[in-house]
Amino acid sequence: MKFPTITVQHNRLGYTSKTGLYSVYLRCYFKGKTDYIRISEIPKVADRDWVGDGGRGLYVNNFTINQKITEILNETRAWAHSQVMKGNHVTIRLIKEQFDHPEVTESFNSFAKFFVRTMNKGKNEFEKRAWGTIQAYQSFLIKLDEFDEVIEFDDISPKLVAAFDRNLRNG
Repeated sequence: MKFPTITVQHNRLGYTSKTGLYSVYLRCYFKGKTDYIRISEIPKVADRDWVGDGGRGLYVNNFTINQKITEILNETRAWAHSQVMKGNHVTIRLIKEQFDHPEVTESFNSFAKFFVRTMNKGKNEFEKRAWGTIQAYQSFLIKLDEFDEVIEFDDISPKLVAAFDRNLRNG
């Protein structure tokens, strides 16, 4: 069983900025691929303030920022490791999505809402879905919430789909 390696990195590109302040990132490595997630909740840090001792949990010369970085790192690692232990498919992209939008993985309902909200985001005019399609998806969301407000991913089964279908037919 392979687990993703998630660490903290400062000034990942090694650039020199005019302000001397650099962002803090999570570095995710899994199955030969690496990507970085900028931790926007942490203010930019100067080189002189960066300790960078991940082994002892010291990253910055500020206790509050260290705590926040450690909390974010541990939450992200815990989520990724739990997904691997459950046997779920894990990729760097999924880890980034979980970090950026943790509400998406809470329930099927929240995933569906996120999907409908972002289905046309970043697409050109030929790839975008038609307004009628978006309205149909939004109607589905309303019916889904009327059926059950919180459907867990583990609860999805042929029985649940059949019950939802009966609910739609009975109106």
